[in-house]
Amino acid sequence: RTPTRVTFSSYATLKDVAVGSNFACVLEVGGVAWCHGVNGYGQLGSDSIPDQEAGPYPVVTERLSSIDAGLLHACGFRQGSTALY
Repeated sequence: RTPTRVTFSSYATLKDVAVGSNFACVLEVGGVAWCHGVNGYGQLGSDSIPDQEAGPYPVVTERLSSIDAGLLHACGFRQGSTALY
């Protein structure tokens, strides 16, 4: 595959990046998470996003403090909570 440049708003300051197999997620300083890539297992945050390289898509409406990714999954954590998305 050929790498694809993903552009975010010029106002976004990114805090973290998490990379899985054929997808990646970024976390803005304000806690908004975005994911881009293949969504065969819902790793972009929703089963309703087509299984194709697409995005970036906002992942959840909650503000997150950190993100992480594995081979076929992504996780988001809320600050001061054990909640996981």
